[in-house]
Amino acid sequence: MEVPDVLGIEFFGDRETFARGYEETRQRGDNIGRVQLRLYDLEKGLPEGCPKAEVVIADPARGGMTPTLCEALKSLSPDYILYISCEASCLGRDMQRLEPMYAPQCFHYVDMFPRTADVETVCILKRICEQRSR
Repeated sequence: MEVPDVLGIEFFGDRETFARGYEETRQRGDNIGRVQLRLYDLEKGLPEGCPKAEVVIADPARGGMTPTLCEALKSLSPDYILYISCEASCLGRDMQRLEPMYAPQCFHYVDMFPRTADVETVCILKRICEQRSR
């Protein structure tokens, strides 16, 4: 089976743990040569030269994405953004930042922490128009 190119960008993180996880993935997975992992401060947006993506999976911290990161995603212009949020109000705010270029296609709620009030919201956003130049 053909494995697509995958670029994983982790917001900050412990470099040692990150390297260990990458090595473990490399040892047990085939086609790992097509997977790249990087640490980056996503509050600054996306790394310079970030390749075009068809799908972006975003799982930001509780505070959601920064305006800079939302603009960077719009510039990258993936066909879909799969947004995983532990704070629905931040998801709503970020969806407004991504409008009118992206529109929600569906929502799913996942109870990752039973017997608590916390719930993960998973939303698929589809690109419906190109970003207008400013």
